[in-house]
Amino acid sequence: MPKKLSDNLYYLSWLLIALLGIVLFRLIKIYDIFCTVLGIVFPVIFGYIFAWILYPVMRRLEKRLNKKVAIVLIVSIFLAFYLLIIWKLIPIFLKNTSNLMTVIEEYQTRLAKYPFLEGIKNIKTLDIDTIISSCGNLIAWVAEFVLVHIFGFYILYAYDSVNSFLRSLIPLKYKRTVLEYVRKMSTNMRIYIKGTLLDTAILFAISVVLYMIIGLEYPFILAGFSAITNIIPFVGPYIGGIPAVLVGLGTSMNLGLITLGVIVFAQTIESNIINPMIMSKCIKVNPILIIISLSIMGKFLGLLGMIFAVPVIIIFKLTYESVQKYKKLSN
Repeated sequence: MPKKLSDNLYYLSWLLIALLGIVLFRLIKIYDIFCTVLGIVFPVIFGYIFAWILYPVMRRLEKRLNKKVAIVLIVSIFLAFYLLIIWKLIPIFLKNTSNLMTVIEEYQTRLAKYPFLEGIKNIKTLDIDTIISSCGNLIAWVAEFVLVHIFGFYILYAYDSVNSFLRSLIPLKYKRTVLEYVRKMSTNMRIYIKGTLLDTAILFAISVVLYMIIGLEYPFILAGFSAITNIIPFVGPYIGGIPAVLVGLGTSMNLGLITLGVIVFAQTIESNIINPMIMSKCIKVNPILIIISLSIMGKFLGLLGMIFAVPVIIIFKLTYESVQKYKKLSN
């Protein structure tokens, strides 16, 4: 059997095992326990990831500044950024979102005239229980967000000590192999994250300019949504383009069609020119495996799971390659 096919079948088998594991977890009480534990350690895990992302910046600042001054500077920059969002961007976002919801409700009213789409008019109905539940979820999300930053900044300050402690937990027999695996994983993940952020920023800029040229309303919000959903492979661009087309159709049929053409043009540029140039150094993943991972992660974790589908595949692939290399060295 060809090696490439054998590798892909290996990845696929692990994905199916993971899917079976998730299904079994959901059928028994272990899943509830797992979710509870995950909810507790979530801020710590993502706090470490947050610190890991910022660590190169911290290292550069430490060359010129005292460590405490460097961490205070980073915290101050983040606080200033979030305050700017609260002070300037959120009012604009709420205003534009309100107007955008009005456009969507108009479409719901039009579509509800058709007998087979009559139920769509109930989508805009909100009861008090839904509102209370949404507020509770928002408060919980904000609390998690704050905790991730608190743990992240603390771990960033003590990053070397934390890593030394984690390294001490690795058995001496496997330490060299595990550390090599972690370094390779860290390198590939940094390439992927940097590439994704740069790709998203470029697509956002292109979309804003094009939306403003054609005279589309709410260009920044719609371009931001398109850029963020573009992180999801294959289906993301189509999800992100729907609100923009709806807003364009709300003005006129011609603007809606022009908006659709602009989205196709921007995505063509991004998919065929920008993304290949930026991601050329990133680890290559078979598209079929990405689609399967999207289906599994999307089914159980929703939109967030789809965003993390590619990193999960990269972890699977690097883990497999490391295991294969370890087997060869052992033999």
